[in-house]
Amino acid sequence: MTNFEAFFLVIFGAFSVAAPAPGVAQGAGAKAPLSIQLGAVRLQSASLFDALVAARQRNPEEILFGFVELPSQQQRVSLSLDSATLGEYLGHLTSSFPQYNVAVSSTGIVHIDPRSPSPAEDILRVKVARFEIHGHRAIGDVITHLTLEVPELRALVYPRQGGTVGASVSGGMEPKVDFKASNVTVRELLDMLSLYSAQLSRQPENLPKSGPPPPPVSWKVSFHEDPRAENALGGYPELSTF
Repeated sequence: MTNFEAFFLVIFGAFSVAAPAPGVAQGAGAKAPLSIQLGAVRLQSASLFDALVAARQRNPEEILFGFVELPSQQQRVSLSLDSATLGEYLGHLTSSFPQYNVAVSSTGIVHIDPRSPSPAEDILRVKVARFEIHGHRAIGDVITHLTLEVPELRALVYPRQGGTVGASVSGGMEPKVDFKASNVTVRELLDMLSLYSAQLSRQPENLPKSGPPPPPVSWKVSFHEDPRAENALGGYPELSTF
């Protein structure tokens, strides 16, 4: 068993189980972070993404999101809560953004997905046979470049570009990583990378001697339609972190 596999089994003992808030689904057996206290919350004309970033800033070590963003969302929310748990907060957000569904996976990642079909879902369902990272690398950089570095994704998104692309070269200032995944979907891979970033933030021995540890990252997938796209998707996905 690798260090990451052991971490995957242990980390969720830190999360307390909470009853699902209205509009928030909890996976079977999930030890979800819904009971995390956010304190007072004030939002003024915020997008859904802004609202998720605000929640993460309260507890970036334990609140991890996977967000599938719909294109051209103009909706905004203003919110004033004297005190709220994460579950209560997400319940308010699903009321303001009814086109999204919020569910907590069995691994503790809070997924925010469109209720209607989205081209980004085609990306997330792609099966990855094997993916590895070794050496010094920022997890955010890994996620950002997955469409180039995962052969199955590259073949789907850039079918006319043959060959493979190697990992980005690091200057050695990023955390030392040793990550392996096999026979997973892209969604599962993104979740695992997010959790692995949380592991790295808790292991000072894997970090550079100077500078603060990088915070764990949440992932976001958006899709940009492009009639000129040379693929069957009709556009290009963008993977990012926050």
